[in-house]
Amino acid sequence: MKIRKKSLAVILAVLTVLLSVCAAFSVSAASIKAGTYTKVTKETYYKISVSGEGYITLSGKSSKSSSGGYSYASMDCELLNSKKEKVSYYSTDIYTYSGGNPTETKKIAVSKGTYYIHVRSVSASGGGANYIMYTFKSIKQPTNYCVAKATTLKRATKTTVYQSQQYNFDRWYKIKLTKNQKVSITYSS
Repeated sequence: MKIRKKSLAVILAVLTVLLSVCAAFSVSAASIKAGTYTKVTKETYYKISVSGEGYITLSGKSSKSSSGGYSYASMDCELLNSKKEKVSYYSTDIYTYSGGNPTETKKIAVSKGTYYIHVRSVSASGGGANYIMYTFKSIKQPTNYCVAKATTLKRATKTTVYQSQQYNFDRWYKIKLTKNQKVSITYSS
């Protein structure tokens, strides 16, 4: 009986040590307000939640010091899902550098859920600074996912397609020609 109590005490002590070590390695997420630039000084995770289908606009900027002398700033960040994995195999990274590309913005289609903005690297000297901001725009996904539900596309009309994790399917459009004519389709990704 005494051996069982001692064994149980040792097991509990080991579990307590393991849990405290795991807690030390867990990453906490800082808070960030939508639509406002937040100054970034170190590697950080920002936890955000979105209420439905739409897209996140992720913006970063790096600035030099307004005073004289040499200064620079640079930053690298990415958007991750709730499991802290990249949202897409397409680039969701933002790279800013005050000496070259001081600002960058990306629109990333998302579904309802929790996401993390991960600032992977940040550096600044001489008064340079880095800032990150996000906004969320809700959208209604169309139903033109098959030929029978194709949406009419009028001449010289631009349409935007957001392929989120839950709405990643083909989109169908139909056009009406009143005579034989050349049709040009332009797209960008």
